[in-house]
Amino acid sequence: MTAETENLTPAMKQFARFKQKYPDCILFFRMGDFYETFYEDAKVCSRICGLALTSRSKGDNPVPLAGVPYHAVEGYLKKMLQAGFRVAVCEQVEDPKLAKGVVKRDIVRIVTPGTLTDDCLLDAKEDNFLCAVNLAANSKVAISWVDISTGHFFAQDIPEKNLLDELLRLSPAECLLPDRRGELFEAETRKLAQDIAHLTGAIVTERPAWYFDPYQGQKRLLKHFGTATLEGFGIGDSDSSLIPAAGAIIEYLNETQKTTLSHIQTLKKISRKNFLQIDQTSLASLEILRTIRTESQKGTLLHCLDETLTPMGSRMFRGWLCMPLADLGEIVLRQDTVEEMLNPDPKLAGIRKLLADISDLERIAARISTARAIPRDFVALEATLRQVP
Repeated sequence: MTAETENLTPAMKQFARFKQKYPDCILFFRMGDFYETFYEDAKVCSRICGLALTSRSKGDNPVPLAGVPYHAVEGYLKKMLQAGFRVAVCEQVEDPKLAKGVVKRDIVRIVTPGTLTDDCLLDAKEDNFLCAVNLAANSKVAISWVDISTGHFFAQDIPEKNLLDELLRLSPAECLLPDRRGELFEAETRKLAQDIAHLTGAIVTERPAWYFDPYQGQKRLLKHFGTATLEGFGIGDSDSSLIPAAGAIIEYLNETQKTTLSHIQTLKKISRKNFLQIDQTSLASLEILRTIRTESQKGTLLHCLDETLTPMGSRMFRGWLCMPLADLGEIVLRQDTVEEMLNPDPKLAGIRKLLADISDLERIAARISTARAIPRDFVALEATLRQVP
């Protein structure tokens, strides 16, 4: 961009300032009823979204421009994310009719594959995980993952050799790694990023090393949960390796969401001994989530067994298949629950009839918490709450 050398209008000066602050994002700049993109962003957006590329000025150095209507922005955001881009959304934060001079604008959200909350951008039956990976000592790796659309937040440490198997099971949409440029382990981190992207399809996002600082991570987590320690979540002094990755998750969400995250109310430590570990070869060969020939869900074990009636149930059932129980007491308890629901059958039929009218409460609650709910969400919430009694 040559904005610095041009005689910019006040609005374009705003654009240049925000673009300089978020150089790794495509900037959707709100102007009236459109989100406009300029310069190289416009060329990329035009190519990915199939938009007409025009120009803002007709002089010797016309500024490339491509815009999308604000009421249809979700569809264009989806295309940009699928192409592997992050999008910074710059909104008008004051009424243009009341503005003195240029309208005030600010970045209200950075949209990335792992931080989605909008229904139209998500698969209702699948979690949308943002994952952070931190290499620990003694050939251990600490990973943390969150679905911001539901508020589910987890952490665990695993042997380094099992990392890719675990990520393949989680199928994160985005994976955070520490930026190791110029450091001793730069080559290893680069190789890991390539393997994660190739095997899982996740977008790999590198963040500064201080994101993964243990001390800062502890402070972030305590501040977020409003607690004096993390022991209430089962994370004691012996689990300190989990803190850098979980802390990086919170920092990244604060960076991108710029809103309250109060619906993320707990951090659950996952213990590997409680679940059967399925390696990537077995996961693929057994066609649990994807078929071998077509890479589709149709015909998989999940597709054949999933008789759930709500998106929440589908996501939970998917997790059960990927993490089979290994604790005998938990297995018997789950079997007893299933047996209770099957007998007598009329009770099950009645419950299924009620569940058919239940909306996705987890994601509706998350959108309300993050101030991104739309009228349809409140209508669905009311209808669902009427079913609860």
